[in-house]
Amino acid sequence: MRVKLLLFGLSCLVVLAVPFRFLSGGEATIIMRTVGYYIIACTFAGFIYCLVRTVNFRPFFRGGWRKHWVGILAVLLCGTFLQMHEPHRMKIEYDESVLSVTSMLMHKERRVGIPDTTHYYNGRLNYNNVFVDKRPILFPFLTSIVHDLTGMRMENSFVTNAFAGFLLLGSVYGWVARVQGPRYGVLAIILLTGLPLLAQNATGGGMDLLNIAVIVFVMHLGLYFLKNPDKRTMNLFILGMLLMAQARYESILFLIPCALLIALIWWQDRKIWMSWFAVFSPLLLISPLLSARIYTTNEDFFQLDSKEGASAFFSLEHIAHNLPRAIYYFFRIDRDQTNSVLLSVFGFICIAFSIMLIRTYWKKLVTQPDWYSVFYGFFVVVGFNTVWALTNFWGQFDDPVVSRITLPIHVMMGLCIALVAKEFFKTRPLPNWIPGVATAWLIFWTFPSTATAYLTDDLDTSRTTTWAREWMRENTDMKDLMIGYSSIPWVIGGRAGITAIRAAAHPEEVIRARDLGFYDNIYFVCRMWLQPDMTFKPYESADMFEHFEMETVEAIKYRPHIEARIFRIKSLKPNTEAAKRLDELRSQTIPEDVDIRVEGAIFLLKQLP
Repeated sequence: MRVKLLLFGLSCLVVLAVPFRFLSGGEATIIMRTVGYYIIACTFAGFIYCLVRTVNFRPFFRGGWRKHWVGILAVLLCGTFLQMHEPHRMKIEYDESVLSVTSMLMHKERRVGIPDTTHYYNGRLNYNNVFVDKRPILFPFLTSIVHDLTGMRMENSFVTNAFAGFLLLGSVYGWVARVQGPRYGVLAIILLTGLPLLAQNATGGGMDLLNIAVIVFVMHLGLYFLKNPDKRTMNLFILGMLLMAQARYESILFLIPCALLIALIWWQDRKIWMSWFAVFSPLLLISPLLSARIYTTNEDFFQLDSKEGASAFFSLEHIAHNLPRAIYYFFRIDRDQTNSVLLSVFGFICIAFSIMLIRTYWKKLVTQPDWYSVFYGFFVVVGFNTVWALTNFWGQFDDPVVSRITLPIHVMMGLCIALVAKEFFKTRPLPNWIPGVATAWLIFWTFPSTATAYLTDDLDTSRTTTWAREWMRENTDMKDLMIGYSSIPWVIGGRAGITAIRAAAHPEEVIRARDLGFYDNIYFVCRMWLQPDMTFKPYESADMFEHFEMETVEAIKYRPHIEARIFRIKSLKPNTEAAKRLDELRSQTIPEDVDIRVEGAIFLLKQLP
């Protein structure tokens, strides 16, 4: 055992030291881009193998499900409702498109990355200037599996989140039904389905719903390990932990209560034991730690310039501004919002009672460990992460771009309501009117709220890219080049694309690409905002208008003061430096003493923007 402990400590030391002491941000990027896919693929394959080999599902399928048929029906109905009213689209741009294009590259090339520039030549799209994003890779990896099984489609991100919605509801029901009883499990999932934010995320392309679904599922694995402590259940629990650590940035913190749970079992057994897989399992944390290294070494990822007056990413000073907006979000009575006042009011009351109930379980947390030993560990981390988010300069929960990070605290509210309700109705069954009230809220409040989807339609960037991508699919082909503030929305739509920053920096190369026959048409997508002089001017990428002569081919005004336009680029503006550089490019020829089949292609490709 001493050898195992020594090797385990060495594994922890290596996985912490290598990314942060021995690798630069660029080196971490190369490693992550090359082996990141294979690390998470091996972790996921090991998890599925251990899940099938370790957990005995036979009693459930041989009749155990009959006890839970109402809960199973509720999960199916509520999970289906999440997909019914909210529009299926990329909601938070460009976060969700980034995840989608990462999954595309995982599917096509088995590497982790995002192409900054994509050109069409040799009969296919070629991805260039690939960089690695800051986001953890569990969501794009699972989406890449959907691509592998059904073909590459941007909409497969919605399939992944539909699965995450059912996984979350099923995991919540399973946890509450096991701890408090089936009736309380049904109450919990009805309350959560009554949260419009859940439907908004279940029909989008973000990683937040999958994150909380995996967290609750790992709570199950922790309880299963606690009840059946052996090396096989330890391996399953650890693999679940490793996947959870790659679901969202802060989810790696949930490893703390998981590690404490393992230590608690050792304390119960009065000895330390572990499998050989557990000894080397910390090495599989290299993937999220490489992502963290990439994140912290690139100032652009912190996006401080996106908020006026922001000087620090995390600061206690932000709480004074963010806390009132958080309270406003949780308790505002407005169908246009994604909150649930019913869940917030009773949820926060029950969170307070749950904290008070710690005294009831305090002495048994260690001496008689049970579900509460798992629950309260995760409870503390969810609370810490929520408060920590309020110290972030982006921590305004009422912002529709930010509110998704409240999903964990909302789910914890549902679990706490079930816990407190069980304590209150210890001696008698849960009255039918309580789930009845939750169902009434779902029908009379949440249904119209999700059908209206006001805040989803209020996301300007999402609406612009969705509209432009639909137009692109109907009116362009592979021989057309798309330009926008980001190239990613066009790339996942199956078209060549470059950023407006790159196009404005090398406008002569954009026109030259068309001259050489790479593209027939070049389009530019831009949002226009109303100005005091009653004219519309570009909200972003204004440099494009300084270099190019353009004509509007399509426009849509989805707000009185905001208009989205698609321009066709005709030519460079005359008598400019870019026009002179274009003339120089046009005068260049291929040297006669080279192999035209090799050097000719290289010569042409070098002229692409």
